[in-house]
Amino acid sequence: ALPIYTSEYIQVSAFENKEQTSVLDWYLAQSPDISPSQIDAVTLKSGLKGIKTIDGLTYVLVKPLSATIVPSNEKHYLYVINYNPGTKIELNFKTTFQMMINSFVIQSIKKTQ
Repeated sequence: ALPIYTSEYIQVSAFENKEQTSVLDWYLAQSPDISPSQIDAVTLKSGLKGIKTIDGLTYVLVKPLSATIVPSNEKHYLYVINYNPGTKIELNFKTTFQMMINSFVIQSIKKTQ
């Protein structure tokens, strides 16, 4: 197989949400040039809720608190999944990105003592 050289990449990041800011408010604070009309609400098959940009290249997700019994000391995170096309105009990995979004889950990590 020949290697594929593109400047595209998919990035997954987790940000602690100490203030438990809404996903929309957090994203708008990070992206001041974006207006709320450029954002759509999403609910994934896994139950994660959040937003996506209208171009479909950025998702910000959160695990709904109602989906689990959350200990008061559990940290809350926002998960950002971003497809960065680099210098490309045509997206080569859009289907792969969508498959990643559709299968994204958050698993709890239990600490052992």
